[in-house]
Amino acid sequence: MTDWLGQAKAAWERGDRESTVQLSQSAICENPQNAQAYKLLGNGLQALDNLAAAERAYQIGLKWAQDGERLRGELLANLGGVNQRAGNWDQAAEFYGQAITAVPDLVPVYFNWVKGLEGRGDLDGAIAVLEKAVNSCPAEGTVWLQLGRLRCEVEDFDGGQRAYEKASELMSGQAEPLFGLAHAWFYLEDFERAIATGKQALDIDPTSAVGWTNYGVAYYELGLLDKAEQCLERSLALDSGYDDARWALANIWLHRGELERGFEGFEARRSRVLPAPDLPVPEWDGSDLTGKTILMYGQSGLGDMVQFARYLPLLQRRGATVKVAVPKPLVRLLGAMESVEAVERDQGFSCEALGIDCFTTFLSVPRFFTKSPAGIPRSIPYLSAIASDWQPTLSGGGLQVGIAWASGKQNTLDGDRDYRNRSCSLVKMAEALTMPGVTLHALQVGPDAADIQNLPDHLSVESWSDSLTDLADTAALITKLDLVISVDTVVPHLSAALGIPTWILLPHMPNWRWQLNRGDCDWYPQMRLFRQTAPKNWSEMLAEVGRSLIEF
Repeated sequence: MTDWLGQAKAAWERGDRESTVQLSQSAICENPQNAQAYKLLGNGLQALDNLAAAERAYQIGLKWAQDGERLRGELLANLGGVNQRAGNWDQAAEFYGQAITAVPDLVPVYFNWVKGLEGRGDLDGAIAVLEKAVNSCPAEGTVWLQLGRLRCEVEDFDGGQRAYEKASELMSGQAEPLFGLAHAWFYLEDFERAIATGKQALDIDPTSAVGWTNYGVAYYELGLLDKAEQCLERSLALDSGYDDARWALANIWLHRGELERGFEGFEARRSRVLPAPDLPVPEWDGSDLTGKTILMYGQSGLGDMVQFARYLPLLQRRGATVKVAVPKPLVRLLGAMESVEAVERDQGFSCEALGIDCFTTFLSVPRFFTKSPAGIPRSIPYLSAIASDWQPTLSGGGLQVGIAWASGKQNTLDGDRDYRNRSCSLVKMAEALTMPGVTLHALQVGPDAADIQNLPDHLSVESWSDSLTDLADTAALITKLDLVISVDTVVPHLSAALGIPTWILLPHMPNWRWQLNRGDCDWYPQMRLFRQTAPKNWSEMLAEVGRSLIEF
């Protein structure tokens, strides 16, 4: 007797789909109740994209499969797969659920189910499926690995760390779970553990450009720039086109004041973080601007735009008519600069109607003018409050001090981390700065402005948030002040650009523009920098600020 089923299995294993179908049909003719033959037939038909026939084969096979038999679970899983491919997701999910009920340790079923849920953006549902998987298959490292990945994807880094640690135990000697664990430690802001775990992973797989970049960025967050640079250069040696490494290197160079290669390298942000805006005119390449109209497009933070607005007069000196497209809070402020026309970026505008010949962005323009700190334009003030017709009347006497305690929020993972690290407690700030002869004025806008309502009775900060409709109004208030004390947000950029004495309060590892280990700043000569001595240690810094305020 010919072993049709055995031959069908062999054909499937060697990738011969047509023969799999033919030999499975022969096996079924010999034994019409052979569930295994129907499974192979369905597999062959599905591989040949005959999904409807494949589903019929699996259904018939299911009729002859015995309850409790592993084959029954596999047939249900295959019915899930064929329905998923056909776009029948609800049916697919139903079959996947039946499959793991029948045979709970069918790991590929969980993964197919998760893939489908991920494709539909249902990450919580995908995590719930993987939680079932780890309960049913607790010794399967790849399940823990995927759970760690998805936990981190939804920013549950504690859960991700636990899952990756379990995966690392079960997948001893493999780099992937260790790379994942290092990623989780990074976003838990335990950079020393991220470094230690990253080294373990790279000892196993030293060919990972992504691994070397993440390793270097962890060193960067500790302020160890030389070590970070070595790691990032190793990453680029493995993958010269890896822009994340190039962008991270640019931050290091800018931190050191190596502005020429720093600003050139900063263009690597384009690949993933801030792509070039989609405009119907070419991007300026540094060529002659005589008689041309250039648009400066704002696509970064408000502080970046205020800092680099100093380049608008330099474009004019090259013969250009200058226009800017910026978020609403900046329109009046920048539109008040001499011979600058400002339009609101997010309301839509026509390059043709504006007569635009080319464009640049606030983050790209410095590379054409500034090769070293000596070349930074320092004509201050370069902004004014003339766009606002509001004339605030300050109450209280003595020293008038404006404060801002929270950084702006960005809807990104790293933006959330920046917000947490740059922002401090209003109560702590007010306690440090409250003293006889000082009146505090809130320059904070947005949700964090409401913190004033929770101040203890013995602390007083004048609230202005209802009057600050945009940064032109904020400028009008700032020009009435003697001093501004602020965390790293748009406020200290604005006050320094207005020529008002400004103190900025920086996290332990600040943004590149503030560099390291110095109390002054190349960009704003009249600004004073206060730095955390350890991560999240606001108390010691605020005590120093309070003592300095007494002296001031």
